[in-house]
Amino acid sequence: MIENPKRRGPCPIEQTGSTRFRFDNKDGRGTWVCNCGAGDGVRLVALVNGIDDAEAARRIRQVIHGYPAYRQAPRQFVPAGKKTPEAIEKARKGLDRVRSGSKPITAETPAWKYLCKRVRGLELGWLSKALRYHPHLKHVDEDLGGCVTYRTAIVCDVVDAFRRDRIVTIHRTYITADGEKAPVSAKQVKKVMTATVDKLCGEVIAVNTAGTKFVIIAEGLEAALAWVAATQNRYTVFAALNCFNMSQFQWPGGTEAILVAADNDPPNPRSGVCTGQHYGAILKDRAIEAGLRARMLPSPVVGVDFDDLWNEGNTEMFDLRRLAMASNEHCGVASVA
Repeated sequence: MIENPKRRGPCPIEQTGSTRFRFDNKDGRGTWVCNCGAGDGVRLVALVNGIDDAEAARRIRQVIHGYPAYRQAPRQFVPAGKKTPEAIEKARKGLDRVRSGSKPITAETPAWKYLCKRVRGLELGWLSKALRYHPHLKHVDEDLGGCVTYRTAIVCDVVDAFRRDRIVTIHRTYITADGEKAPVSAKQVKKVMTATVDKLCGEVIAVNTAGTKFVIIAEGLEAALAWVAATQNRYTVFAALNCFNMSQFQWPGGTEAILVAADNDPPNPRSGVCTGQHYGAILKDRAIEAGLRARMLPSPVVGVDFDDLWNEGNTEMFDLRRLAMASNEHCGVASVA
């Protein structure tokens, strides 16, 4: 029980401190802010009880509606521990092997053929050096019993955007020599390497060459590149790879405003949570709490990503100045970008 939501108190997650935690309950979503992070009520229940978000949502529904919170034994959320120095060195060598076998993306490579087909109006000179081309990369298809092949791929450095020099893993998009999706299981085309220096927690792909105080973050690589094409590479754009990782994004130093381009996911059938907007709102609130101007802009159509909108010619969604002027929650595009 929180007697006075405005009063700061000890952290219920780490059980430390006396004034580090504040329960502000914005928009009735149970939001909170602490030295260890920020989130909404679902995330708080999950972290306090050591469970995942779906189980937390079930327990909340049980309290509110009085019916069983789950039909089977709950899954336990066990945070990954820090890797040993030996494991970190092994992971680093695995990443270095992939990077050493990759090449810059040029107009003749299958990587550029693929990206041109996936994002209309994209220009080669806008791509950051984090995006590269690998002509012969190992692929393990877990959906086909671990079938191993060697395929062409786009490989992207996943970095801490605040430090930039800290590469934690590599994201891979497997393609054909003609620039099409590789003929593997649908969910196995795009994969983060299992070799990681540390657990992914807010690290991103810096997709373009622009450097501005206003940044845009989208979930997927192609959605982020759609924002680069739509804005003609005027602003810094990042790809977060998944929605929870987006919520933990560590923006670069000097950032003054953030646009969170969230996926419009359908509600999770178990938790009822629309994950893209749910975690996008967490990032927006974190940024505002840190003193930045921030706005969340979800895709207007459920299940349709920003790259689909851009390729269909829906340019209105990408008109940042119109969006900023039309909103009371001005995100500072005109003055900061």
